[in-house]
Amino acid sequence: MPGPDERAPTVALAPTGAGPRSASPSVPAWELVLDAVAAAWPRVSVVLLGDPAASDPRGAGLAPGELRWLCAHSSVPYDRTDAPAAEQRAALAGAAALLSPSPAAGAVAATLGVPWVPVGDAGASGPPVDEGPDGPRAPGMTRARVAAGVPRVVEALAARLGAPAPGRRRP
Repeated sequence: MPGPDERAPTVALAPTGAGPRSASPSVPAWELVLDAVAAAWPRVSVVLLGDPAASDPRGAGLAPGELRWLCAHSSVPYDRTDAPAAEQRAALAGAAALLSPSPAAGAVAATLGVPWVPVGDAGASGPPVDEGPDGPRAPGMTRARVAAGVPRVVEALAARLGAPAPGRRRP
């Protein structure tokens, strides 16, 4: 599988953490983030990292349908979720930033000199929120909470990727 275009900015995406799947944003919430990133930087390449649900004994990984849905986004041409850990670390090391709800993934990124841009609010507490077909979500990982944080994500990425493309609005 070819790697990211070296002339285009690359962002790594680890969409789930080590906890239950409900402790991470849903795929529709991730689409909001990816849409904003792709609108601000049309040539951005996103490298998808992590474990698919089938290989994740904790049950935190993406289900096959979720993985296909995320990979169908125009900015996600590189799925490395089935790659060995060393290859995933190498892909992360080559990224300008990591998008993830997981502080553990952020710590791994920091050891490689890659800034972590948190998505969602892992510190929000309360009972799970029913998101309908997307399933229950922790309060800090609901679609509304993720959407509210999109401008902060774009702002944080601007520090690494440069200003959004001319004529592009920040969300």
